[in-house]
Amino acid sequence: MKTSRLRAFSCALLIAVALGYVSGHQLLGTSRDYENYIIFFDWSKSIPANEAFSYRFEPGFILLAAGFATLQISSAAIYGCIASITIFLKYIALQSTRNFWPVFAALTLYYAARYFTLFEMTVLRATVALSLAFLAFYARTAHEYRTKDLLLLLAAVSMHYSAIVFIPIYLIRPVNRATVIALGATSFVIILATKNIALAILPDYVPVFGTYQELTKATLLPIPFAVDIAFFCFILFNWRRNDALMKTCALGMAIGIAFHFSLLEYSLLASRFREILSVFYLLYVVRAVGYARNEVKYATIAYAAVSATLHLYAGYVHDPLLT
Repeated sequence: MKTSRLRAFSCALLIAVALGYVSGHQLLGTSRDYENYIIFFDWSKSIPANEAFSYRFEPGFILLAAGFATLQISSAAIYGCIASITIFLKYIALQSTRNFWPVFAALTLYYAARYFTLFEMTVLRATVALSLAFLAFYARTAHEYRTKDLLLLLAAVSMHYSAIVFIPIYLIRPVNRATVIALGATSFVIILATKNIALAILPDYVPVFGTYQELTKATLLPIPFAVDIAFFCFILFNWRRNDALMKTCALGMAIGIAFHFSLLEYSLLASRFREILSVFYLLYVVRAVGYARNEVKYATIAYAAVSATLHLYAGYVHDPLLT
């Protein structure tokens, strides 16, 4: 078993390095934010580390970039190294899982199809936050509070401020489906009532929020997101067949739905929260492949196949993320 796991993590490391190289050199196309990261990495290599904190990026990401800047490697290599780390972190979370190889395959295929282009190729800070959240949540086998998990989530917030939403999701216990629905509805009302005040105040203290106030409206119900919502309803219908993590994923999905529909007039902000909270679909898929009963497992695999196909089409054909 140890030899098998060592082989698996060697394979995971190779996958992470290969995909990191693709990301760092944008071999599939160039994302709209790539040049901003390269400019920042170039700049961070030529100034004292403390001056980098004047940049609009989050402090945790600035520290991470400053650490790589001391190596005096190219900015594309810095980008690639960070992308590789984020991918490998997800494999580290699998180290104590059951049915290891099917879970390994599910993570690799679903992540590569749905998430890789959006996150490692496009929004690097968010992917670091997402990976830390994946590591924190997947390690839970029951609803318990662990200091190391909370520290991982705080580190995620320091990489991308939208990751603050993970902390209440971690702390709340979704005891039944009614609780999940009620919390989703409550989140929708709270966000709807406070968003304009928050967006008027936050940019003065957190400059990066100023970039999220796009005037364009978000699409009411993108088809891939409609499939996600249908799958969320399936999870609620099969509530008793879910373990503690899978129930927490349902809560995360409900809050993600609330963010989307309450922020429709701010397309970029709506998409940022929807994207980072989509980690709960990844967590659920990976968990279900390893732990769920046959009906839930096979339905989840079918959902993952449809979801991955739709996101590939959306990201490369319908509205390409890369140029």
